[in-house]
Amino acid sequence: MITLNSEGVVFIHDHPGRVPTPTVPLPYTLRHFQKGDGPAWDALLDTAFGGRHERASLCSQTRRSQDLWVPERTHFAVLRGVPVSVATACETEWKGKPAGAFGWVGTHPEHRRKGLARAVCAACLLWLAKQGRSRVVVCTGPDLPGAIQLYLSLGFVPDTEAARAAMKKMGLVPEEDGA
Repeated sequence: MITLNSEGVVFIHDHPGRVPTPTVPLPYTLRHFQKGDGPAWDALLDTAFGGRHERASLCSQTRRSQDLWVPERTHFAVLRGVPVSVATACETEWKGKPAGAFGWVGTHPEHRRKGLARAVCAACLLWLAKQGRSRVVVCTGPDLPGAIQLYLSLGFVPDTEAARAAMKKMGLVPEEDGA
């Protein structure tokens, strides 16, 4: 099981099975991890995050752990056989209850603003729903407005004060949820 960083900007989704079927524009296609994708995955993360991602990240932890590794949990948008966008789903706990999560959502800079990250995230949500996870949690940084907007567009809602503060800074006022 992967441990989430609860100190960041946290959003939750309580209906992952209700996400529309993910689609990508042609000529892109969607697929899950295949044997031999490891180097392309690492290169994509290096490019998408400017070398800032850690090799001990959620994705790398998941890929290296034989008890956690399931290739179908990593979703790629691919162009001519090369992964250009990625998200990886995992199982975790949030506030003492089983949950799903996904992380290190990244898209190569030349392929951004085409709905690819949204598609791979939706694929993760649907995969987690098929695994019986009714709650999905994502953590991001307050300085990543694109990630925050992506998660909101998928139906996530803020679950921490940090998430609410980041939304307010972006000019988005979160709905009052009694928290």
